[in-house]
Amino acid sequence: MALSIGNLSRSILNGTQSVPLQHSHPADTKKGPAEKLFAECGSMPKLAKNAPKYPDTPDSIIARLSRAWERDDDPMAFQKELLEIAYSQGHVSIAEQVGVRRETLWRYKTGAVRAPFETLIKIMAAVGAKLVVVRR
Repeated sequence: MALSIGNLSRSILNGTQSVPLQHSHPADTKKGPAEKLFAECGSMPKLAKNAPKYPDTPDSIIARLSRAWERDDDPMAFQKELLEIAYSQGHVSIAEQVGVRRETLWRYKTGAVRAPFETLIKIMAAVGAKLVVVRR
């Protein structure tokens, strides 16, 4: 008889179905089926809270920064876009590479504080980009 997922879950929690554990431990033998199920679920990898749905490729990062640089309506557009990219790559490690605090990166990201040019160059290097000047 095939069980639906709901029925299978109920049978595991009620103790009528056993759940094989991948990693057995002597303490696991004392646990009931529900505890075993929750212990197994707790060992599953967790997704980052702010993980992007589609990770940026180097080309998409360059395209995003180029579009932001050319915007005339918002002078902070480039800084905000750069910090969005930095946050998607892990702002803690970017902050360490650049030599600023995480809170400072947040202020730059929100536009509350204008980042010094040298800091923007360091952030660009940390995300894998560099500034190049070309003739129009």
